[in-house]
Amino acid sequence: MTHDTTASVPVKPRVLIADDSRIVRTALVRRIGTGFEFREALDGEQAWEMLLLDPAIRVVITDLTMPRLDGYGLLARIRNSRVRRIREVPVVVISGSDEQDERARARAAGATDLITKGIAAPHLLARLKILSRPDVAAEAGDESQVPDIGMALQWLRDGRHADVVPHLPRLRTELAPLLELMRDQDAR
Repeated sequence: MTHDTTASVPVKPRVLIADDSRIVRTALVRRIGTGFEFREALDGEQAWEMLLLDPAIRVVITDLTMPRLDGYGLLARIRNSRVRRIREVPVVVISGSDEQDERARARAAGATDLITKGIAAPHLLARLKILSRPDVAAEAGDESQVPDIGMALQWLRDGRHADVVPHLPRLRTELAPLLELMRDQDAR
């Protein structure tokens, strides 16, 4: 009788990192390498090819400015794909700036989340853990967006209350440590 030991070995979610900067890719790999498998692409075209060929990719992290196919072009291909797993993959845009115009344009193009290149490892890991869950794309609905707390607040400011409601249980869980800290501070 043989035993299948592969079932007991946890499989790390796979993240595709698309950035033309080797330094940025290396920094991201160092931050996420312990909790995720990763693939690296030098530009949007190479990332698109990897997405087509690798069904195990659960999250894409992409820069906006790359040669051959930039991040906006990659987002357009992903969101317009005829393949559901590709169309619904969470896409995190990584940027060197925190300008609202760039954030709005990336969200309009279909970005699930936006981060700056200097994001702390714990914050990045927490976001990727949420986004890499198998149920995230289904949870996100037609927009294929899973709001982080910042996005949810923006949606509320924009009057999009109905878009926030399905995500309240997860947002409440994410906010719990902050609310507890605030209560502790108020009690002092």
